[in-house]
Amino acid sequence: MTPPQLHPLPAGTCPSDVLPTVAAGQSVAWVHPWSLGQRPSAERVIGVIHTPFHTRFPWSAQRWDFVMTALREVCDEVWVGDLNKLARAQAGCGVDVQATLYPGYRDAIDTLASPSRAEPRLTPDPADLKPSFSRFWEHVLATRAVNFAPAA
Repeated sequence: MTPPQLHPLPAGTCPSDVLPTVAAGQSVAWVHPWSLGQRPSAERVIGVIHTPFHTRFPWSAQRWDFVMTALREVCDEVWVGDLNKLARAQAGCGVDVQATLYPGYRDAIDTLASPSRAEPRLTPDPADLKPSFSRFWEHVLATRAVNFAPAA
């Protein structure tokens, strides 16, 4: 089996230096590839793709198709570029965005004035320390304590 070809950006997509505009007083939310789900309640919802990250960590066409389709469904627009530029431009807007550990995305989100929403936990911490991951996972399965709900 041949591994899929990897791409730094989705087919037909070019980075943009033109930043999305937000009207004064308008609430804004960013949706990145790790916060897909329901549309945030903000008046302006912007999908964001951070090009430096994806140059370093390219994706398959299938993964890009999944992510871009999901972003287009919940966002007013999808912006592709250096997220640090957008963060500087919208730093005072009170951007609603879910935290992520992915480099570049995390760094740009951390520069915003408003705190980010925590990443949803897949499982709660057990009441007692388990001696191994296997024991922890047995506990999770036995208690059905897995959160597969999308981020709020």
